Amino acid sequence: PGLTDHEVDQRTGAGARVALLHGDERALLELVCLAGAPIALEVASAASRLDGTQLTRAVAALRAASLARETQRGRGLALEPYHDRVREAVAGRLGPDRQVQLHARRIVDARYRSPHCSASTA
Repeated sequence: PGLTDHEVDQRTGAGARVALLHGDERALLELVCLAGAPIALEVASAASRLDGTQLTRAVAALRAASLARETQRGRGLALEPYHDRVREAVAGRLGPDRQVQLHARRIVDARYRSPHCSASTA
């Protein structure tokens, strides 16, 4: 079955908005889209190698473009794609090497920040 006109508009719209992103915003959105679940801002910051100011700006840009949204996760905030179409648009643009690189960063940074793991075992 083919896509409906609405689905085509959503995919091309998300793809066009992703194409307009700059380095920090694009890197953060790639990470968020490959996470598979909302990702804590602290982990997203470390895995994307963005400091607090860079992260704040990138999150604001993604929210303004309706590409990502913040959600409450326990005591902190997490970031997730605004819609599954955004996730699909981003994942479809990434090669396998980039996907592996982003997954590895997220896993290492999440493990390092785990209260059950010391820095020496990360």
